[in-house]
Amino acid sequence: LQGALQPRVERRSTARALRHALEVWLTPEDGGQPFVFRSGVAAPTTRELVDLSDHHWDEARGHLAAGAFEHWFRTRNRHDLVAHAQAAQREGAGDADASLEALLRKLDPRRPPPSLVVQPPALTFRRVAAGRDTVRRLAVRNDGQGYCQAQCTASVPWLHVSPRSVGCRPGAEASALVRVDGGALPLRREHQAVITCTPLRGAPVSIPVTVHMAVVREAMRRTLGST
Repeated sequence: LQGALQPRVERRSTARALRHALEVWLTPEDGGQPFVFRSGVAAPTTRELVDLSDHHWDEARGHLAAGAFEHWFRTRNRHDLVAHAQAAQREGAGDADASLEALLRKLDPRRPPPSLVVQPPALTFRRVAAGRDTVRRLAVRNDGQGYCQAQCTASVPWLHVSPRSVGCRPGAEASALVRVDGGALPLRREHQAVITCTPLRGAPVSIPVTVHMAVVREAMRRTLGST
């Protein structure tokens, strides 16, 4: 009512917006037919739809992309949730997993963040030679609910992570390659760096990196190369 009764006309809600707001209040959450998944399990409420989508992630992702969730929301006169589904599709920008996570987060703002686990917890590169790249693998896993998106960055220019953005569905694992650019390393026996994996929601994970350079061999190579 506050939106509809604004003194300035341009600030008032439209008739459509007022209708949608009233429908949200007038339609009971447990009204209408439940949303039924292929296995036969049914979600009579939005809260249960969120829970079942977590347990039937692939199917729920398809329902969102096909507009089945939007249709169910409309049958319940929940046009506010229709808008949430459309906004989630835009936020996902073509990533079906990210779109579903965005929708579930809108339906349940108290939804706990995914649990990001990175293995190994530390990386050590031994006898790295200048001019030669050395690569190790990181396993990024989501031990929690929802879809985990994380950006991986390195603290120094001679350390590279590819891809920089990784995504994991519930219980799934993704890989990232960590590369030491031997040609960019200063002539020093030991180098320290940190890789930080920062999820969109939740706490970042830091992976310390130690690089041991073959200093004697590299010094001889540089000496011989300059003569």
